[in-house]
Amino acid sequence: MKPNIAIITSGYLPLPPVKGGAVENLVQLLADENEQKNKLDLTIFSIYDPRRIHILRRVGHSHLRR
Repeated sequence: MKPNIAIITSGYLPLPPVKGGAVENLVQLLADENEQKNKLDLTIFSIYDPRRIHILRRVGHSHLRR
């Protein structure tokens, strides 16, 4: 059984980090690594940014909710 982990970002910058941000970049690195290794059930809460939805859908994350 994989650990369930929720990450709640600060609410100032979105994920993926289309506007930058050190913490957001680290969270993105963790998410990318988990996509490859699939060791965690990872849920990430971030603010809404219309640009991020287009980026995520382009790379295959069709399950995203607004």
